[in-house]
Amino acid sequence: MPRIDPITRDAKPNRRGDRRWLFAAWILLTPALLFAGFQQIFSTHADYDDEGYVMLSIVSYSEGAPLYDETYSQYGPFFYIAQSAFHDWTSLPVTHDTTRWKSLFVWLAAASAIMMFLFAQTSSWKLAVCGYAASFFHLERLCLEPGHPQEMCLVAIISALILATSLVRQRSRRVARTAIAALLGAVVGATLMVKLNIGVFLFVSATLLLLTLGRRGRLHQMLFWAGAIGAVALPCLVASSHLTSGTGSILPIICSLSLSSILATALGKNSSALKHQLSLDVWLAFTLGVGILVVGSCLVAIAGGTTTDGLFHGLIGQHLGFKQLFYRPAPIPLVAVVVAGVLSIGAIIGRDNPQALRPVVVGAILFGLTQFLPETLQPLRHGLVDRGAAGFLLGSIAPAMWLLMIPRSDGRRGEASAVPIERLPLCFFAVLQPMAAYPTPGTQMAVGTLLVIAGGWIVLQDYFEQAPSGKRQMEWAPAALAFLLTCLLVFRSAHLCDYRNRLASLSLSGAELMRVPPEKASRIQWLVRTLREESDTFVFGGHACNSLYFWTGQRPPTSLNPTFWPFLLRQEEQRRVIAALGDTPRAAVVHEPFGAPLPKDSALLKYLDERFQPARRRDDTEVWLPRK
Repeated sequence: MPRIDPITRDAKPNRRGDRRWLFAAWILLTPALLFAGFQQIFSTHADYDDEGYVMLSIVSYSEGAPLYDETYSQYGPFFYIAQSAFHDWTSLPVTHDTTRWKSLFVWLAAASAIMMFLFAQTSSWKLAVCGYAASFFHLERLCLEPGHPQEMCLVAIISALILATSLVRQRSRRVARTAIAALLGAVVGATLMVKLNIGVFLFVSATLLLLTLGRRGRLHQMLFWAGAIGAVALPCLVASSHLTSGTGSILPIICSLSLSSILATALGKNSSALKHQLSLDVWLAFTLGVGILVVGSCLVAIAGGTTTDGLFHGLIGQHLGFKQLFYRPAPIPLVAVVVAGVLSIGAIIGRDNPQALRPVVVGAILFGLTQFLPETLQPLRHGLVDRGAAGFLLGSIAPAMWLLMIPRSDGRRGEASAVPIERLPLCFFAVLQPMAAYPTPGTQMAVGTLLVIAGGWIVLQDYFEQAPSGKRQMEWAPAALAFLLTCLLVFRSAHLCDYRNRLASLSLSGAELMRVPPEKASRIQWLVRTLREESDTFVFGGHACNSLYFWTGQRPPTSLNPTFWPFLLRQEEQRRVIAALGDTPRAAVVHEPFGAPLPKDSALLKYLDERFQPARRRDDTEVWLPRK
């Protein structure tokens, strides 16, 4: 029997029984998700090979080559400190199979954490299980870039959300609040030192949350409004160079509008609950947590041999030109822009009748779920190809996140209660994280929109609860969704298993479990044999496939090995590669189709054209050897 709340006289769910059902569903569902995930991640290898690049940089750092000065990387030092420690403690080698197992674990853990968060927010184990399966499907693009630092950022984003929600709920114990704030700061600081763009938006979201819930005073009011205006303007400021390009303005404008709507709703006439929640010690603890992780990570890098100039270039300098070199507009359809505009206007004129707008979010979620079925039959090829209607869901749900801040009605008198502040962290974190998809969406589109979609599931539950037939809908609707997702999972597992069985095994060192299309496996195996026979080391004449270093067992000439090296390596770095090649008589060059014009002023490209000539060829792949 449900227990009755003594104040509102409303029936409340039996949370202990619901937890048992949730745990039982998780136990039953996880092996199926693990099976499907295994089939997918071990049968996917992206040609742009960010995986090999990240793995090679981890090996280089672990062997003592200083970050940025010698080990080329676009990512922060904390990522390498953590990865090096993991492989040291576990004695696991850096291989493709090991990396994929790690990614599969992170994939499952992230979806499980979203499930637990949804259950804590909605008290519906059925809806939480639906969110678990949908989140797992949504994150399938992780298979394209196993081991990428965005996986660590994904864990950090979810951890920050859970910590911030706990901080908001923790009202009585000052020590507990301070400890949680310090942990939140440490997570934000670690994210800054893994992937700067994601870390900056996480830091802004957390800071805005603390400002919103801080004690009121003249100085605080000034800081709050400065922070709020800065946070709303930040997406457009970051993307300022592409705001006039038409499609380039869609993502930042949606994020800015979404945050404005949340602030307008949260600070409305029922905002008294937001005041005087957090004191100065929480601020100090958060700042200390951020500072310790940021400064500590930089000091560890410097202690490892990184110069201050190298640290600045690695963390900030090299990223200044990325948005010009690698810009791609986020895949957000124009219909989503129209929906975003309607929902943002609704935050002003439709706030008193939110039930009329919630069906838009419900329809968007259902549309997103329908995309999982046909996409099951389409193998993952490139992160820039949208999956799961992520772009459409972003435009349809992010501008509706303000619905989560609508005060709940009082069960006794039908009066509006205070703003549900436990949802404020989700709102702030969700609407800024999609900016991780700028300047290049790719897999970052899936990572950045995960919290937006989690918010959509909560809006879905609110719609069921407050509809005239809400009690009946809450009984059958989540169960129906869970059944459909389970059928999809069975279908996907069977298809992926059949697809993987039709692929060919690479049968290469450290990649025994990997399977790729037969023609690709044959070409890679030919290339590995040729390089082993003809060279002691090699470089690439265009885009790099650094996985070949692991498969051939050969070491690169230097530790400067980004994928798009003609665009990323400075001239002095290219000259260091030239010097290393000059000391290696049995060197080779791998030429594969690049699909874009290469820089004409590259010192290394000129050297390779002058000193090497075509010697072996298979289809469009060539191996060049030194001229006689």
